[in-house]
Amino acid sequence: MDAAHRLSAAMLSFAVVAGSSAMAADCAQDKAIYRDNHKSFELRFQPVPEPAAATSHGFTVTLLDSKLVLDGVVLAGDDGQRANGLLMYQCPEGDVTGEDLRKCTVWDGVFYSVSADARIGDLPAAGAAATPQLILSDFGRLAGISALWSTRNISASVGDVLVLEGCAS
Repeated sequence: MDAAHRLSAAMLSFAVVAGSSAMAADCAQDKAIYRDNHKSFELRFQPVPEPAAATSHGFTVTLLDSKLVLDGVVLAGDDGQRANGLLMYQCPEGDVTGEDLRKCTVWDGVFYSVSADARIGDLPAAGAAATPQLILSDFGRLAGISALWSTRNISASVGDVLVLEGCAS
C-alpha cells in the first residue's frame, strides 16, 4: 500500500472513531448498538429491568444474514474482576445443570471498552456514556467453534471488535 492509500485509510479510521465518539457522548451504554468490522452481526445493549446483584447489562446479538437472535448478560465484576459476558442461544429455564448451560453458551468472555484515544478499559456502567468501540475477548474464535455454529451451519465470520453504530430510543 502506498503512502497516499495509508493516509486515506488512517483518515477514514479516525473519522469512524471520531463519529463514534460524538455519538457515544449522546448515548447511554445500556442503549448502545454496535456492529462488528465484518458487518455480520449487531450487538444491542438493553436496560436491565430490575436491578440485579449479578447482572449489570443485558444484550442481544443478531446475526444479520440469518436474523438469528441470541441473548446475553454481563455479569457484574466484583473484587477487582472485569465484567464477564455470556452469550447464549435457547438455554433451558428453571433448574438447569452446568452442562445444560455449557451446551447453550456461544461465548463466555470479557467486554473491554476502547475510548476515543484508544485506551482499553472496563465496560461502562449502564447509564454512563457509551464507549465508541468494544472488544469481546476471543468472541470470533469461540463463536465459530460453538455448537450453535456447527448445528445451524452458520458461515458468518465474526470478529472481536465492534464499533458504535447507533443508540436505541
